[in-house]
Amino acid sequence: MFTLTASIIVAIIYVGLAISKLVLYSQTLHRDCFVETQVITYLLYGGLVDLGWIVLCIISPCCGFNPTTYLVTTQTRQGGRVINEQVDKKTAESKDLGNHMLLGAVACFLGSFVFWCLGNAWVLNKYQYADFYDVTSSNYCDSTLFKGAFGIVISADVWIALFVFTIIFIWCKK
Repeated sequence: MFTLTASIIVAIIYVGLAISKLVLYSQTLHRDCFVETQVITYLLYGGLVDLGWIVLCIISPCCGFNPTTYLVTTQTRQGGRVINEQVDKKTAESKDLGNHMLLGAVACFLGSFVFWCLGNAWVLNKYQYADFYDVTSSNYCDSTLFKGAFGIVISADVWIALFVFTIIFIWCKK
Protein backbone atom coordinates (compact mmCIF):
# COMPACT_ATOMS: atom_id res chain seq x y z
CA MET A 1 0.00 0.00 0.00
CA PHE A 2 2.84 2.35 0.84
CA THR A 3 4.51 1.78 -2.53
CA LEU A 4 1.33 2.63 -4.43
CA THR A 5 0.80 5.79 -2.38
CA ALA A 6 4.43 6.83 -2.76
CA SER A 7 4.32 6.21 -6.51
CA ILE A 8 1.18 8.31 -6.90
CA ILE A 9 2.66 11.14 -4.84
CA VAL A 10 5.88 11.09 -6.90
CA ALA A 11 3.85 11.17 -10.14
CA ILE A 12 1.70 14.09 -8.95
CA ILE A 13 4.78 16.07 -7.91
CA TYR A 14 6.40 15.40 -11.31
CA VAL A 15 3.37 16.58 -13.27
CA GLY A 16 3.07 19.63 -10.99
CA LEU A 17 6.71 20.54 -11.65
CA ALA A 18 6.23 20.23 -15.41
CA ILE A 19 3.14 22.44 -15.34
CA SER A 20 4.83 24.97 -13.04
CA LYS A 21 7.71 25.31 -15.53
CA LEU A 22 5.29 26.19 -18.30
CA VAL A 23 3.26 28.56 -16.09
CA LEU A 24 6.39 30.39 -14.92
CA TYR A 25 7.56 30.59 -18.54
CA SER A 26 4.28 32.13 -19.64
CA GLN A 27 4.31 34.64 -16.79
CA THR A 28 7.92 35.79 -17.26
CA LEU A 29 8.38 35.44 -21.03
CA HIS A 30 9.27 39.10 -21.68
CA ARG A 31 11.38 39.71 -18.59
CA ASP A 32 15.13 40.14 -18.74
CA CYS A 33 17.77 37.87 -17.32
CA PHE A 34 21.26 38.91 -18.38
CA VAL A 35 23.15 36.72 -15.92
CA GLU A 36 21.83 33.55 -17.62
CA THR A 37 19.86 33.85 -20.83
CA GLN A 38 19.00 30.14 -20.97
CA VAL A 39 16.60 30.19 -18.00
CA ILE A 40 13.63 30.84 -20.29
CA THR A 41 14.78 27.97 -22.57
CA TYR A 42 14.96 25.63 -19.59
CA LEU A 43 11.46 26.53 -18.44
CA LEU A 44 9.85 26.13 -21.87
CA TYR A 45 11.55 23.05 -23.26
CA GLY A 46 11.98 21.35 -19.90
CA GLY A 47 8.25 21.67 -19.26
CA LEU A 48 7.33 20.48 -22.75
CA VAL A 49 9.45 17.33 -22.71
CA ASP A 50 8.37 16.55 -19.14
CA LEU A 51 4.72 16.60 -20.19
CA GLY A 52 5.47 15.11 -23.61
CA TRP A 53 6.70 11.74 -22.44
CA ILE A 54 3.83 11.40 -19.96
CA VAL A 55 1.21 12.17 -22.61
CA LEU A 56 2.83 9.80 -25.11
CA CYS A 57 2.94 6.99 -22.53
CA ILE A 58 -0.73 7.54 -21.73
CA ILE A 59 -1.97 7.56 -25.32
CA SER A 60 0.30 4.85 -26.78
CA PRO A 61 -1.95 1.98 -25.54
CA CYS A 62 -4.90 3.75 -27.21
CA CYS A 63 -2.98 3.61 -30.50
CA GLY A 64 -2.36 -0.12 -30.41
CA PHE A 65 0.69 -0.53 -28.17
CA ASN A 66 0.48 -3.72 -26.13
CA PRO A 67 3.52 -4.43 -23.93
CA THR A 68 2.94 -8.20 -23.90
CA THR A 69 2.62 -8.47 -27.69
CA TYR A 70 5.60 -6.17 -28.17
CA LEU A 71 7.86 -8.26 -25.91
CA VAL A 72 6.76 -11.61 -27.37
CA THR A 73 7.22 -10.37 -30.94
CA THR A 74 10.64 -8.91 -30.15
CA GLN A 75 11.84 -12.05 -28.38
CA THR A 76 10.56 -14.30 -31.16
CA ARG A 77 12.25 -12.25 -33.87
CA GLN A 78 15.49 -12.32 -31.92
CA GLY A 79 15.26 -16.11 -31.56
CA GLY A 80 15.15 -16.51 -35.33
CA ARG A 81 11.56 -17.73 -35.54
CA VAL A 82 8.90 -15.80 -37.40
CA ILE A 83 5.42 -15.37 -36.02
CA ASN A 84 2.67 -16.16 -38.50
CA GLU A 85 -0.13 -13.82 -37.50
CA GLN A 86 -3.28 -13.20 -39.47
CA VAL A 87 -3.90 -9.51 -38.77
CA ASP A 88 -5.46 -6.99 -41.01
CA LYS A 89 -3.50 -4.01 -42.27
CA LYS A 90 -5.25 -1.46 -40.05
CA THR A 91 -4.45 -3.39 -36.84
CA ALA A 92 -0.80 -3.73 -37.86
CA GLU A 93 -0.56 -0.01 -38.63
CA SER A 94 -2.12 0.93 -35.29
CA LYS A 95 0.37 -1.33 -33.47
CA ASP A 96 3.21 0.40 -35.31
CA LEU A 97 1.82 3.82 -34.34
CA GLY A 98 1.62 2.77 -30.68
CA ASN A 99 5.19 1.45 -30.79
CA HIS A 100 6.45 4.67 -32.37
CA MET A 101 4.63 6.73 -29.75
CA LEU A 102 6.28 4.73 -27.00
CA LEU A 103 9.69 5.24 -28.60
CA GLY A 104 8.91 8.96 -28.75
CA ALA A 105 8.05 8.83 -25.05
CA VAL A 106 11.43 7.25 -24.30
CA ALA A 107 13.15 9.99 -26.32
CA CYS A 108 11.22 12.67 -24.40
CA PHE A 109 12.15 10.98 -21.11
CA LEU A 110 15.83 11.16 -22.05
CA GLY A 111 15.30 14.79 -23.07
CA SER A 112 13.72 15.41 -19.69
CA PHE A 113 16.87 14.11 -18.00
CA VAL A 114 19.03 16.33 -20.22
CA PHE A 115 16.97 19.42 -19.33
CA TRP A 116 17.13 18.51 -15.65
CA CYS A 117 20.93 18.51 -15.91
CA LEU A 118 20.93 21.75 -17.90
CA GLY A 119 18.56 23.41 -15.44
CA ASN A 120 20.91 22.57 -12.59
CA ALA A 121 23.88 23.92 -14.55
CA TRP A 122 22.18 27.10 -15.80
CA VAL A 123 20.32 28.13 -12.66
CA LEU A 124 22.31 26.86 -9.69
CA ASN A 125 25.61 27.94 -11.21
CA LYS A 126 24.53 31.59 -11.58
CA TYR A 127 22.40 32.10 -8.48
CA GLN A 128 25.17 33.67 -6.41
CA TYR A 129 25.97 36.16 -9.19
CA ALA A 130 22.41 37.26 -9.97
CA ASP A 131 21.55 40.89 -9.24
CA PHE A 132 17.82 41.35 -8.69
CA TYR A 133 17.80 45.12 -8.10
CA ASP A 134 20.12 47.00 -10.50
CA VAL A 135 18.48 46.85 -13.94
CA THR A 136 21.60 48.28 -15.63
CA SER A 137 23.88 45.56 -14.24
CA SER A 138 25.22 42.88 -16.58
CA ASN A 139 24.25 40.34 -13.89
CA TYR A 140 20.66 41.56 -13.62
CA CYS A 141 17.87 39.02 -13.68
CA ASP A 142 14.20 39.47 -12.94
CA SER A 143 13.54 38.26 -9.42
CA THR A 144 10.36 36.32 -10.23
CA LEU A 145 11.96 34.58 -13.20
CA PHE A 146 15.21 33.54 -11.57
CA LYS A 147 13.93 32.74 -8.08
CA GLY A 148 11.02 30.82 -9.59
CA ALA A 149 13.39 28.80 -11.78
CA PHE A 150 15.62 28.27 -8.74
CA GLY A 151 12.68 26.92 -6.75
CA ILE A 152 11.69 24.61 -9.60
CA VAL A 153 15.24 23.27 -9.95
CA ILE A 154 15.52 22.61 -6.22
CA SER A 155 12.07 20.97 -6.23
CA ALA A 156 13.13 18.79 -9.17
CA ASP A 157 16.24 17.74 -7.26
CA VAL A 158 14.09 16.79 -4.25
CA TRP A 159 11.75 14.92 -6.64
CA ILE A 160 14.69 12.93 -8.01
CA ALA A 161 15.64 11.97 -4.45
CA LEU A 162 12.04 10.88 -3.70
CA PHE A 163 11.90 8.93 -6.96
CA VAL A 164 15.15 7.10 -6.22
CA PHE A 165 13.99 6.40 -2.66
CA THR A 166 10.69 4.99 -3.97
CA ILE A 167 12.47 2.76 -6.51
CA ILE A 168 14.88 1.47 -3.87
CA PHE A 169 12.03 0.85 -1.45
CA ILE A 170 10.03 -1.08 -4.06
CA TRP A 171 13.11 -3.06 -5.10
CA CYS A 172 14.03 -3.99 -1.51
CA LYS A 173 10.46 -4.95 -0.70
CA LYS A 174 10.39 -7.72 -3.36
